[in-house]
Amino acid sequence: MRKNKKIYMILIVFFFTFILFGCVNMDGFSIKTVYLEKTMYVGEKIQLDASKQELETGEVLQWSSSDENIALVSEDGLVSAISSGEVVITAKLGTYECQVKIEVLAKETVIDATITISGLQTVLINEQITLTATVEPESFSNNIMWRSSDTSIATVNNGIVKGLKPGVATITAFCKENPYVYKDIIVLVRTGNGIQDVIYNYITNNIVTTQGNFNLESLNEVVINTVNKVEKSVIGVTKCDENESALGYGTGGIYKREDLNNGYKYTVFTNYHVVENGAVIKVYLGDIEEHVTATLVETYPEYDLAILTFEHSILYETLVFAEEDAVNVGEFVIAIGNPGGYTYYGSVTFGMVSKELRAIEGEEALFVQHDTPINPGNSGGPLFNLKGEVIGINTLKYVADNAEGMGFSIAGATFLDILK
Repeated sequence: MRKNKKIYMILIVFFFTFILFGCVNMDGFSIKTVYLEKTMYVGEKIQLDASKQELETGEVLQWSSSDENIALVSEDGLVSAISSGEVVITAKLGTYECQVKIEVLAKETVIDATITISGLQTVLINEQITLTATVEPESFSNNIMWRSSDTSIATVNNGIVKGLKPGVATITAFCKENPYVYKDIIVLVRTGNGIQDVIYNYITNNIVTTQGNFNLESLNEVVINTVNKVEKSVIGVTKCDENESALGYGTGGIYKREDLNNGYKYTVFTNYHVVENGAVIKVYLGDIEEHVTATLVETYPEYDLAILTFEHSILYETLVFAEEDAVNVGEFVIAIGNPGGYTYYGSVTFGMVSKELRAIEGEEALFVQHDTPINPGNSGGPLFNLKGEVIGINTLKYVADNAEGMGFSIAGATFLDILK
C-alpha cells in the first residue's frame, strides 16, 4: 500500500506542478495551472492546457519550445522531456502569449533528504493551523512545497492549513526538486458546533463523534500495535467430509492454553454453523501454513457457538475477553478473519460499534452491532476493541438492497455466561 500511495502522489505532482511566468494579457488568455513550479524528469510527459483555443478572427492556438533538444511540445500542448536543462514552453494565440518555464532533470539525479511535519492535526471550519516542515539537510528547506488531497475540505499554503468543510484531508510537504521526497500528515476539519463535532472518519467514512484534537497518527499506531498483538491467535477453521475434503471455511480464536509434555493444548471458539455436520474438523495456522486436526469439544446450536481443541508444539498467546460492560457505542473495533477462505487469511477490517447489545428475533444470544466489514469466512472470528480485548464473535451480516454496514457479533458476555 505504501508503494502504491507513493506512485499516486508522484503522478499528481508530475501532472500539476509547473512554473508560471512571463504571461501577458492574462485577462484574456492563460495556461491553466494549479501550482507555480514544475520539475520534470527525462522521458516524462505532461499535458498543458489553455483557457482559449481559437479567436473569433480564426487564429488558433500555437505551441512552441525554446529548445527542442530539452523538451518538445505537440500542437495540442503535450510536453515531452528529452534531456536535462531549462526550457520555455510558449502558448501563442493572436497577440496573446503565455509561457511556462520547466526544469528538466536527469533521472539519475537523486536528492538525499528527509522531511518531517509537526503541528496540530485538527482545524475548525474557516480557521487556520500552521504546519511546520523540517528538512534534513537544511539546505533544502527553501525547496518545500505543499499540497492538499482534497481542497474542498482543506487548503494549504506554505504550511498554513485552512478548514473549509467537515472531513479529512491528507496534507503533503514535498521537495520541488524531487517529488519522491515527501511527507504526509492527516488533518481533520471540524465544525466547531459545541463541544462535540460530527466528522467523517478517515478509515470507514462513517459519521463518528470526537471531542477535542484527535491525533489520527496515534490511532494508526494503536490499530497496528493491536493487530500485531493478537493476529497469530486468530486462526482458520475448516469443516471436512470423511475423506478430509473441505466443505467450508471459517475463523476461530484461541482463548485457552494448557501445557503438555511435548507442547500445548489449545481451546478455540468459533460458530456452530462453521463446524455443523462436519465429519472432520481442522484448524489452519496461517503463520506456518499448517492444517491440524481438531477435536470438537462442545456445541451450543441455540447460540451458534462451538468449542474446539487442538495440540501443537508452537507457543501461541491466548485472547482475552473484555469486561461484560466494557463495550460502548461509537468505539472503534477491529475484526480479523478469513473472508472467502484462506486466500485472504488474516484479513483485518476496521469499524465502530453501532449498538453495544442488540437482541435479534429468533436468536438466543445477544449481539454487538457494528459496521466493520465482514463476509462469509469471517464467521467465528473475534471482534476486538483497541485494547486487543475480544468483545464479540462475528456471526451475522445483514444484507439488503437498502442497508449496508450492519454486522453482528455474539456478545462476549453471552459467551462468558455459557462458559460459566
